[in-house]
Amino acid sequence: MIIFKIGVNGLASHKRILGFMLMALLTPIYGQHRIVLSLEKEQYLVDEDIWFEAIEENLTDELVISSVLHPGAPTYCEVILVDSKSDTLPYRGMIFTMRYRPDRWNGHELHPGDQRNLVKELHGIFGERDESHRFSFYLPPGSYTLQVLLHSRYGWHVEYGELARQMGPEAARQQVDRKTIRSNMVEFELIEPQGVEREVHEKLLQAGRLDYQITQGSTVHHQIYGIYKEMAAQYPTSAYLINVYDALRGYTASRAGHKVDLEKQLALFHDRTYIHSLLQGSNVDRLQSILSTVETKYPGSKAHRYIEKEIVRKRGRVKQ
Repeated sequence: MIIFKIGVNGLASHKRILGFMLMALLTPIYGQHRIVLSLEKEQYLVDEDIWFEAIEENLTDELVISSVLHPGAPTYCEVILVDSKSDTLPYRGMIFTMRYRPDRWNGHELHPGDQRNLVKELHGIFGERDESHRFSFYLPPGSYTLQVLLHSRYGWHVEYGELARQMGPEAARQQVDRKTIRSNMVEFELIEPQGVEREVHEKLLQAGRLDYQITQGSTVHHQIYGIYKEMAAQYPTSAYLINVYDALRGYTASRAGHKVDLEKQLALFHDRTYIHSLLQGSNVDRLQSILSTVETKYPGSKAHRYIEKEIVRKRGRVKQ
């Protein structure tokens, strides 16, 4: 988790000090209901996948009832990305409609010590689309700040709606308790690729341009698949390797006959946040079958943690 960094001389920059103080003010202290946000590193290449994880934790000694932890439900959850100009980028991800139905669901139960997580890739919810970026969208070089807000009180908007009906515009002046939890802030930088990575990046853009042609009626699936397969073989240490394997999970590669090799991806990415998205598509029996292997080969890894959590979630049990 990127929070605070001390310089070589043992003193932090003013920017880091202020950032740390702000984080301390916004993040609930230990022993409370909180969200901890993390990235894997502080610097990424342009178009490199950026996976973040936000972990909601109940560190109280009481049951906590929370709401929907997903940016597609902005009434409850907001992922906020701010660039170096202090501009907040518009959310461009999926939005789904969720009716307030307290007769069916009263909120997500977090017992003392319970956690749940949100894992997303930033380009898919903030990036812009162009002829080189049909699915893996684009964010320009520069520095960014990321934060997650959760309005954890399920039903707060119903109360506000009632006030609006009764009071009209004056309702905006009223305080409606949303039970908002703010995560810590994390900073990262996007830089242009250099050397071999620049070559890999160009191949990635080439595949993206071909992918865009599909929307114009072209059938270039095998050509695109060939590019990704070549990249995986020739650049096994590239920062773009997750982009490649993530793309190989898609519709284009499957039409070319590609089948996802979960064991191979576990070997490559067992301790990367990306692996969470891959495991989401597996049923309980499949997850259970690979758990023993993961426990032996990658104990304590992110894959290990995600598999255990996903089994519990899909079985509908709360881990005490």
